[in-house]
Amino acid sequence: MESIVGKRYGTRVVLAKESSALAQDGSVNYARYKTQCDCGVVKIISGQNLRQSGCRVCRPKKTHCSRGHLRSAENLIGRSCRLCMKQWNEEHPEERKKIAREYSRRYRMQTIYNLTEEQYAALFVTQNGLCALPSCGRSATDIDHCHRLNRTRGLLCNMHNKSLGGFQDNSKLLREAAEYLEKFYE
Repeated sequence: MESIVGKRYGTRVVLAKESSALAQDGSVNYARYKTQCDCGVVKIISGQNLRQSGCRVCRPKKTHCSRGHLRSAENLIGRSCRLCMKQWNEEHPEERKKIAREYSRRYRMQTIYNLTEEQYAALFVTQNGLCALPSCGRSATDIDHCHRLNRTRGLLCNMHNKSLGGFQDNSKLLREAAEYLEKFYE
């Protein structure tokens, strides 16, 4: 096998072959090389990283994003380009809506109902995907929670969740409504 000592890879020159890294079973995992960058930094790197462009010291800072927008403080959100994000949102409106809906759903579940995605899934499986009221039989679409105690009670169909909300979680008022209905049908 041909030696790569003295060969140039980007801004690096291979100075010498170092001892190879060994896997736990004793086999050679990858070769390591002592390299020197054009800026003078000497570093031992793996053979698989030889083709990367230079070291951090001499690597030029990116002034533009991949689409050519200037990377300025006003244009960056973290490490992302604000203009690229805006352009992507305009090019993919349906995907953007889907992402926003999913984010909003997870945010509401966490902040309003104190539920994680896993807890919601467990509750859904426990109720077999049906409304918590046994005689209903509709699919559970809404999270029912107590406003006073800020606790989740279960999953209800939309109609029953709105109905309980209309009675303002008042069990006495709900019993009176049941008695009223029973009188009507006697």
